[in-house]
Amino acid sequence: MRLNLFIHLIRPEQWIKNLFIFLPMFFSGQLYNIPMLVSCAIAFAAFSLAASSIYCLNDIFDVNLDKLHPEKCKRPIASGSVSSNMAYGIAMACLVLSAGILLSF
Repeated sequence: MRLNLFIHLIRPEQWIKNLFIFLPMFFSGQLYNIPMLVSCAIAFAAFSLAASSIYCLNDIFDVNLDKLHPEKCKRPIASGSVSSNMAYGIAMACLVLSAGILLSF
């Protein structure tokens, strides 16, 4: 599978909204608290990977509807570029990585 298909499937552009994890640090004036910043960065990475696993599953379950949509039909699964089995594997890998990140800290 080409890297750009993988990237399109996990939708990293959606991770921007996960930056809200850092808002409590900002509003409490703790942005220079390095241990807390590292903790938030770890939470951001784990949350983003977990969200990506949900995006993959959503694309698998909605593939028939996505094929009919003028924009969503270009998504990797709906376009046939990525199989559902491959997407299940990617979803599982993202979820395992997310759990591994959280469990290692």
